[in-house]
Amino acid sequence: EFGYSALGLSFLCVVMVLGLIAFLPRLAHSAEPGLVVRLRVWAAVGALLFFLFILLVAQSRGAWLSLGLGLIGLAVAGLGSRRRAKPGTRPNHKRPLLLPAVLCIAALGGLWNLFGDALETRFASEANVLPQVMAMDMERLPYSNGPARIHLAVWGVRMAAERPLFGWGPGMRTTAYLGEHGFHGSPSKFLRVVRHFEHLHDVYIEILVRFGLVGAAFFLAAFVLFSRTLLSLWKLRILPDDFFAFAAVVIVATLVSGLYEFRTLHIDFRFFSLLFGGAVYTFALHRPVAPEDAATGTAHPTPRGVP
Repeated sequence: EFGYSALGLSFLCVVMVLGLIAFLPRLAHSAEPGLVVRLRVWAAVGALLFFLFILLVAQSRGAWLSLGLGLIGLAVAGLGSRRRAKPGTRPNHKRPLLLPAVLCIAALGGLWNLFGDALETRFASEANVLPQVMAMDMERLPYSNGPARIHLAVWGVRMAAERPLFGWGPGMRTTAYLGEHGFHGSPSKFLRVVRHFEHLHDVYIEILVRFGLVGAAFFLAAFVLFSRTLLSLWKLRILPDDFFAFAAVVIVATLVSGLYEFRTLHIDFRFFSLLFGGAVYTFALHRPVAPEDAATGTAHPTPRGVP
């Protein structure tokens, strides 16, 4: 990313990987000619490997955690969808996916052979600080990559407690304030951290610090409204199962990423919110209208579970 942190790119790659996996069965099961289906599947598998390659190179532990939780969610959603489907209506898309899946696993093995040692070193690099983290021994906790987030989180909570209702205002004013007033009695160490990160590295603490409890309530209300819309569209059979599963696991990945990153709150990342939110609300704008409701323009789709 041209010298910038790859965490934002890693999050986008997680979204792309989850989307490709969620929609692979749809790509493989099509009424179009076999060559078109095979080209689609191979293109999707190639893109999948490309984004996994970026995730391996970026070595973001938080992104891998988000991806792991997302894959578990997709597996659960897939099993639930198969159980709900009638025996004679289950699509048979195993054959088009068999060879690409085998080659994909082989390619992943090759990528792990290239980057496995680096990843193991990355994951084990701060294992020795876990006792200090569990004990919250801030005096002995180092200022390396992971523990630095804890230092920043502690200070962020303290700053939020000073102005709990409306916060300190938008932007990076909190970081500037912390840099000016020192850090745990050791300004030089803190300044090294703050100059490196330039933010508090946590979406939820950033919201509390910038906008206070009032701002946090607005963010929570927007999240509840969006999730409720997503669930209601799925229950009304407007949202397909695979898209609902994809949207749900992306929400989980976004919530997890907020624990270690702040870019989903940043102004430069609004394009993701607009695209993802717009994709969901597009289904709400195109609800099917029953013939008896055509005159009034109202729509009454049959909810799931109702024959």
